[in-house]
Amino acid sequence: MQEVTAIKHNGNTIWEKTEPIDYASKYFTITNVGSTTNTIQIHCTGATASKTYSYSTDGETWTDVISRTTPTIATLAVGESVMVKSNGANADSRFGYWNYFTGTDYFEASGNIASLCFGDNFNTGSYLTMPDYAYKGLFSTSNGKLFSSRNLYFGDYETVSQHGLDDAFYGCTSLTTAPDLSSFTSIGSYGCNAMFMDCQALISAPSLTATSLADNCYSNMFRNCTSLTIAPALPVTTLATYCYNSMFKDCTSLTTAPALPATILANGCYYAMFEGCSSLVSPPTISATILAQSCCAEMFDTCTSLTTPPALLATTIEKQSYENMFYGCSSLVHVPDFRHVTTVKNKGMSYMFKRTAITTSPVLSNIVNVESRGMEYMFNECYSLKTVYAPSLGTWDTDKTYKWMMNTTFDGTMYADSVTAQTIPIGESGVPSGWTVTNI
Repeated sequence: MQEVTAIKHNGNTIWEKTEPIDYASKYFTITNVGSTTNTIQIHCTGATASKTYSYSTDGETWTDVISRTTPTIATLAVGESVMVKSNGANADSRFGYWNYFTGTDYFEASGNIASLCFGDNFNTGSYLTMPDYAYKGLFSTSNGKLFSSRNLYFGDYETVSQHGLDDAFYGCTSLTTAPDLSSFTSIGSYGCNAMFMDCQALISAPSLTATSLADNCYSNMFRNCTSLTIAPALPVTTLATYCYNSMFKDCTSLTTAPALPATILANGCYYAMFEGCSSLVSPPTISATILAQSCCAEMFDTCTSLTTPPALLATTIEKQSYENMFYGCSSLVHVPDFRHVTTVKNKGMSYMFKRTAITTSPVLSNIVNVESRGMEYMFNECYSLKTVYAPSLGTWDTDKTYKWMMNTTFDGTMYADSVTAQTIPIGESGVPSGWTVTNI
């Protein structure tokens, strides 16, 4: 029997293995690390998801079962284990796709995950091809009993397939440690989508070394991981559509964001990436100078501890690219330097500073081209705002600035060029009643 060590988790005594093992050569294994007898079952969401697999407690005698029967594969005493493999998983080689494991007490997953798709033919010495949907939802309905996956081996895969790890650990509320993912160089579409979503006990994230990304590949990956304090490095320079969408959303303990070195952005690539990160105080620098549609929309929405924005380098604000970017950042008092900005496209800055604590707007006087609703509700409910710099529109168009200063202070000063100043109307889409317009 393998050596185990007793530790405490939420007031319960659980057990975790400590001795080093070559997990690459081991079958996928579930070990009882709880304090009582542990019943391990596998489930499927319906007949079409059912898979045939084999299990063993000694590595010599294997029993074949079908997941649609929701069988008990083992009743484990403390420290005991059961191994699982699947030879082709029926008609296709994926094992997951909503086949998932549960336990009645805490358990650890270890060994080579490839044995769930390749049976005895795993750890061949060369990279395997991960089937699409291979491990989708593998532990996502585990009753919160999966405690550790640090010894779960993924190293025989270089590429994560389409939906390959989608929802794999979603809702594992007791999971404290994640597996090593450093062998991955390429992530397919939705490959790691929601992989650790709602893992509220997860305290450290795995390294993300892949340099080739597909659309939505990391979307929601760590969403609502409320114990996560440090985000992994993100080394990619070319992004894909919505690749980081909501990646750290509602990570309420996250204080520092990773660097964002990408120079080529894609539509929605940073969408809501840090929304709801209420402890975030250090925003990342956005290195790209050319934006994409919705690329930074809602990026820092309701980051209530954020006082200073990152440097924003683009000269043209694309459609919805900064929409809701700092919405609800109630501690934000500083604004980005926008003196280099010349063009704001449709909804490019709409709701951008709503409900922030800024007292002075960015300098917008070099902006000469604003599309429809480009600045709508931009400063809505900025109750401390006293100074605003108007864009140089020549003839004011309230459609471009629709209600941009709705519900602000009763008095203040707007600075505008002499031509524009003569056409600014009184009202929430122009200059509020009680404010003074002064020529720059």
